[in-house]
Amino acid sequence: MINLREGLGEYKDRNITLRSPDQDLFNITASEGELKQVLLNLTLNALQSLNGSTGQVNIELHRENGAIQLTVSDNGRGMTSAVLDRIFEPSSPPSAASAPPAPALASPSPT
Repeated sequence: MINLREGLGEYKDRNITLRSPDQDLFNITASEGELKQVLLNLTLNALQSLNGSTGQVNIELHRENGAIQLTVSDNGRGMTSAVLDRIFEPSSPPSAASAPPAPALASPSPT
């Protein structure tokens, strides 16, 4: 079990729902720290896009074709077309000129 609450800061009282079908138990072999950081980043990004207390973040886990799929969604303002055009490109945070570029989001794997 990964607890994200302490990393949510000012957003810890917002509405976040975790769903999995039929209360399925998911055993995942991964680095707990890395998985926690990914979930925290996705959740914070979703929370930052929300409009006050009316916002909703959903985290869903389900099995698909023998794999576990994690989806983080929200009802926030979304991304502009300019951001969507660059979503899979590595980027650097503006305040970290000497830091290595941040990795891009993973592209969906071809099926």
